Amino acid sequence: MDSAVNSSRTNFDFEEDGQIDFEQSVPEKELLEAAKGYIAAYLKVYLDKIEESKAKRIIDYVQHQQPKYRYLIAQRPSTIEAISPNLSFQDLDIALHKELVQWDLELKKAGEELQRDVARKVVSPGDVRKRYEEYSRQINGLSKTSLAEYIIRRKVILDLLENALQITTDGTYVSEESIHSIICPMQYTSDEATFEEMNLWIIDERLAYHNFLASDKQMKSIPVIDSDSGDRIDIAIFDQAISFSDKENQFYNDYRIQKAKSQRLEAR
Repeated sequence: MDSAVNSSRTNFDFEEDGQIDFEQSVPEKELLEAAKGYIAAYLKVYLDKIEESKAKRIIDYVQHQQPKYRYLIAQRPSTIEAISPNLSFQDLDIALHKELVQWDLELKKAGEELQRDVARKVVSPGDVRKRYEEYSRQINGLSKTSLAEYIIRRKVILDLLENALQITTDGTYVSEESIHSIICPMQYTSDEATFEEMNLWIIDERLAYHNFLASDKQMKSIPVIDSDSGDRIDIAIFDQAISFSDKENQFYNDYRIQKAKSQRLEAR
């Protein structure tokens, strides 16, 4: 190995194929893995303390701040080993999310391989059942993780709304725009805002299923109605012909006219 070291003795001169050219060529990866094993054994007393502290911190973070990763940690203990110690909470969340995505990809691959093996009939019925049960168990676990994340997100949104509805320190309320934006972004339509940006479930879960939505748009700019009015509707959601308003306005009158025209055509 002395003959394969560089002139400053800071690295080895690996060949293009990742090997050191001496009596018995050794791949770079194999050499580094062997060295890591010796280093880990030499520093075991110190590394064990670091790993113990890291595991305790990650488990505490998951239990008290991000329970969506609880099933991941329980079913894949190797997740803790794969994460670097002393990460900030933001970086820790990113690292856990990457492990979750990696697990999801592995499960999809396992499902595809199972389908191929079944189609080619290269596995016995007993083996198929065993592999399917394990695959199903892990898929159900990932579904629980997604559900936990979904519930946490909703809890955060509701907390934001509750705080926004409180009287401020100067005795006033927050602006209408703040409340509006929590439920749905302003000056957007359903073709411009993503599904995740709209929290219509706060009002009614069924509002998520609609043909068209306009948020704080002038009536004359809404393509699904025929109106010249410059009035703005806070949130207009179109699916069935139903309107809620505290007074008769241009939108109500336009709808009434359109309905009357339709009835006259039907009578003819």
